[in-house]
Amino acid sequence: GILVLEEIDLFGVSSAYLYFDHYIDCAGSTPYPDGGDVCALDSQGELVKLRPNSGYDGPSDLSNPLFEGDSIFGGTSGWRRSCFSLERLCGKRFSIVFRFASDSAENSWGWFIDNLLITSSPVKIEGKEYARLDLALSEPFPNPANSSVNFTLTLPSSERVSVIVFNVLGQSVFSASYTLKAGVHNLSFSPLNFPSGLYFYTVSVRTNFAIRKVLIIK
Repeated sequence: GILVLEEIDLFGVSSAYLYFDHYIDCAGSTPYPDGGDVCALDSQGELVKLRPNSGYDGPSDLSNPLFEGDSIFGGTSGWRRSCFSLERLCGKRFSIVFRFASDSAENSWGWFIDNLLITSSPVKIEGKEYARLDLALSEPFPNPANSSVNFTLTLPSSERVSVIVFNVLGQSVFSASYTLKAGVHNLSFSPLNFPSGLYFYTVSVRTNFAIRKVLIIK
């Protein structure tokens, strides 16, 4: 399976980092028959593989037609955080792409991804240099939701804020922009016209953004 996220524009940005939390539970050991990786799809349609700062888990099995022996995340692990430098993509427009492939030999839970963030400056997280986030975004409430999705956003200074909601196909279904002062803000959007399903919303401030997921049930 392939998940393509909303396009990102890093025009005028000289440094950027991607990081996210993830949990993987796949059958087999190295070389991995099942697993996933991360790529960038640029505006020209070229797919570029991204390499995590700490490396992938190991090579994929040559029988996997998507990866053909290249390094991937695989095996079984608890929740962890991975960081990717986006330096070579600065000044460009692109989309983050998550790819996952498995065979039919055994059934496992698969690959779960959460708390995806892109920022432009590093700070220490768990003793390593990762990206600093200039905004604090709560989880949505209620979740699952029906008539309204609410969340809080804390800003250290007055900022222009963009909110975009997209479905699992990466299609934008709602967008709004606000000019907000420093402090805590209660924001919401209505999913009344959304079909039932899983949605993601991004909150962007300058070159920083955070993503949260919400389940809509009608």
